[in-house]
Amino acid sequence: MQNLSKINDIYKFFLKIADFKVHKMIKINFSDIDYPNRIPTRPIDLQQENFTQYFDYTTFIYDIFRNDKKTYIISPPSVNEAWSKFKEITLFDDKPISSYISNFYTNKIQKLIIEKPIEKIRIKDRTYEIPKINGKLENKIVLYTLQKNNDIDWIIYWANWYVDHHNVTDIVIYDNNSDIYSFSELKNKLNKIKTKVYLESVDYLYGMFAYKGSKWDADFLQYAMFEHVRYYYLNNNGILINSDIDEIVVGNNISITDLVEENVLLSYHGKWVYTKEEKLKKYHDDHNLIDQNSFYNNKWSILLKNTDDAVFLRVHHADNIKKKYSKDLVFLHHFFINAKMHWSGRRYEGGLLFPINLECYDPKNPILSSYGETKDKIPDWLLN
Repeated sequence: MQNLSKINDIYKFFLKIADFKVHKMIKINFSDIDYPNRIPTRPIDLQQENFTQYFDYTTFIYDIFRNDKKTYIISPPSVNEAWSKFKEITLFDDKPISSYISNFYTNKIQKLIIEKPIEKIRIKDRTYEIPKINGKLENKIVLYTLQKNNDIDWIIYWANWYVDHHNVTDIVIYDNNSDIYSFSELKNKLNKIKTKVYLESVDYLYGMFAYKGSKWDADFLQYAMFEHVRYYYLNNNGILINSDIDEIVVGNNISITDLVEENVLLSYHGKWVYTKEEKLKKYHDDHNLIDQNSFYNNKWSILLKNTDDAVFLRVHHADNIKKKYSKDLVFLHHFFINAKMHWSGRRYEGGLLFPINLECYDPKNPILSSYGETKDKIPDWLLN
């Protein structure tokens, strides 16, 4: 019987590993369509010292894929002239794009959606085979994040929390060029997560954050990947939970899946958690670890149901969709994980936030107060 149990465990392990099929995104640069690179809209005096290192000047399209009815092109923002040039020199199944019905949507990023499944495109002398969407996660409960260089043991804990407390059936992690461990190492260690994991390698520059009061006008990747996971993995149907690695959603004896409604954005506010790193995994039993004066921006989950293509999913909200707010959910934002992520020099240096001595940090006098925090929005159950 013990040997049979071991065999079952090995079988389950290889079932999980089988799900780590990496999707190779179809990257098209401006040089591929003979068009000049992207020019930042941010004035030079509002750019960080390392802005040019992280800003994506060259990428025209992040990815192209299709389902049984449509073809999706997801991209950073580009000027109309670049899209005109792309359409002019590209053949879609050997036909010009004018042969098809297509819709163009623009927000912080852009989507060109062709109302027909295109199997190949040709740009000058190069042909690209257009893959069919994964689609395995249609009508599933999916946890999604874009991450880089986070502690793998914490990622496992984070993922299993959502499996245990929010009924997550599948997890999609987009890895944005981690360099403290290999993609293979990350892939192999994530088998400790309790459910299926789909790992994507996202080989693009993340971009830059706001600085000195500038607009958030240079961080395209995160917004584009919301649309990517929405269509490529969920086929625009299913529950999508948006959570950064440093965020965990707690509920007042309720889960996200109890509250989502079809094509309505479910929003809930966040709280900074100021606890020592070794205590992070015990926070959920002790609300006293939460600073009562730090309550801020929304995060969200959504039940996609053939959701209108004009809807854009964003970091803290969504555009062109009905919204509802719940006081029965709060996402806890772990300060020490967030600080490591932002101040390591891999994301941005001298940006919106700045290095401090974490050992001397006083949670009663937080510097992270740029979110318009208001005590009156704090749920009573979280204060008890």
